[in-house]
Amino acid sequence: MRNFLFIKFGILFLLVSSCTPDQGDRQAMIKAEAQRKINEFKTNKLKTCYEEIERLATLEVDSMLIEKSRLEKNQLDKPAIPNKPSAPELKKPFDDSEVKPIIE
Repeated sequence: MRNFLFIKFGILFLLVSSCTPDQGDRQAMIKAEAQRKINEFKTNKLKTCYEEIERLATLEVDSMLIEKSRLEKNQLDKPAIPNKPSAPELKKPFDDSEVKPIIE
């Protein structure tokens, strides 16, 4: 029984010790992971900066186009508004006789 227990612990010790990386490998893995996270952060930051720059540029260009169209709108060659005609002269009827009722 003791031998079996000893063998079990021996195998367990070998398995555990073989799975742990060396200290040098661990440091290299930490540096690689840190470098990956830094590169990912830089990429995300650049992407957000470019999106913000594009948004601001689009806003500026839109403002300029709106202003340009507003200024060009005022320079169109339109005909002048005509003057209001004078009031017509009232004419009197030709017949000056009195109006008589039709049915008496």
